[in-house]
Amino acid sequence: MKKRKIFFLVIIFCFFSWVKILASDQKVSLAVDQTVFSLAAFPGEEILLEINISNLLDKEQLVSLGISDLSIEENNQLNLMVEKNELFGMKDWISTSDEKLILKAKENRKIDFKIKIPKEATVGSHYAGIFFRALPEIQGNNFQDVLVGAQIGSYVLLNVKGEVFGGGKINNFQAPILAKEKNDLKVEFENTGNIHYIPYGEIAVKNILTGRKEKIEIAKHFVFPGKKYSFENDWSNVSAWGVYWAKAAVVDGNQNFHFSSRWIFGRWSFLWLGFIFLIIWGSQKIRDKYFFYKNETGK
Repeated sequence: MKKRKIFFLVIIFCFFSWVKILASDQKVSLAVDQTVFSLAAFPGEEILLEINISNLLDKEQLVSLGISDLSIEENNQLNLMVEKNELFGMKDWISTSDEKLILKAKENRKIDFKIKIPKEATVGSHYAGIFFRALPEIQGNNFQDVLVGAQIGSYVLLNVKGEVFGGGKINNFQAPILAKEKNDLKVEFENTGNIHYIPYGEIAVKNILTGRKEKIEIAKHFVFPGKKYSFENDWSNVSAWGVYWAKAAVVDGNQNFHFSSRWIFGRWSFLWLGFIFLIIWGSQKIRDKYFFYKNETGK
């Protein structure tokens, strides 16, 4: 059975190089060096994973470890209160020999995990969370209180290889018809495939009056199968007299492009647009009268 050790992996929702969770009342503090792991493997493979956990206090802490499935909703909203995710879960694939540990003051410790993908595993996206909880001290003055220890976790995202599909589509591109000083350009993208991936792309904005072009790169976030994510972008380089053509382009997990476009108008642009319209309309009226006179007189 193939084994691979993962030392460096990519990020998702937000990028954290070092995350701290503090609970000042119980004076517990932990940190992990990697908050998100993104992996890919075939059914039947085995992956070795390591997480470095640190005690940030000047005294020892008792730490418990838990592994649970996750539920990921629209816009990457996480639901941690999931007993079992039958479709996308993988908590039963992850194991470790360290279920409880005592960290000495300022101690850093490496915790090893084994991920064993079943041979019959469903191809596509799976995910779970590995959580470390610092257990607060029970003292004479707080033994009747409800004590909540600090908890910190790492998310494990796994695409099981096979007949994978990374399709997607732009459901909606929202842009204001009348531009303001600051504008929100929102691209709602849906993952229609069976794997999670990070789409990439940009919004190109062109002022048709001056020909000036501006490109806005969309933020990088995972989008999960069957879920949508709204990429929000700020655009403020606006002329009150301009007329703009905004075009969103997003590339899915299959490297296919998807497009959507909108017109955006500066608040004073309708003055010169109206003036041009009047000129065209007036010219047409003069032309019609000329041909009418010519037909009537035969001249």
